[in-house]
Amino acid sequence: MSNLHTDNPIVLHYLMSETIYGFEDSVQYDHPAEIEPTQPLSYLGKNRQGIVFVVEEDGHDYMSPACFDAFEKTIRALGLGLDDIALFNKHQAQGEVSLALLRQELLMTKLVLLGANSLLDGLPQMELNTVTEIATTKILFSYSFNEMLSDMDKKKYFWKQLKGLF
Repeated sequence: MSNLHTDNPIVLHYLMSETIYGFEDSVQYDHPAEIEPTQPLSYLGKNRQGIVFVVEEDGHDYMSPACFDAFEKTIRALGLGLDDIALFNKHQAQGEVSLALLRQELLMTKLVLLGANSLLDGLPQMELNTVTEIATTKILFSYSFNEMLSDMDKKKYFWKQLKGLF
């Protein structure tokens, strides 16, 4: 008898009627743990210019009314409005907030950290009221607006450095 050689799928269907590889239905497969999708960061403003201000206020959505009034006056003095910036309250975030996360979610080029509690996870120790550049993001770590409202010198230091950032 001679060997049959073919690559015709119709002929192969008739010649190979037996199951070559069989699988039992009872086989259990390990599924990777379900990964929860990350929730988008909640912030105030439209962030059209990639400028992010971070606070940590647990008693307010973003800031107390007096602090928010001072904040609005500050950004207006820079020629900006709420459409240009993002105001992010770290206290509202679920989980860690890192520079990489903010850069990914908010596409920022400038970051202003307001208050000691506003520091992001994984950032190196930062000098107060000094502009630092990390991975193409200019960062200013300064006082909270609560601190600045009660101390005129802190407000002056902050304003001087903030103008230098822009």
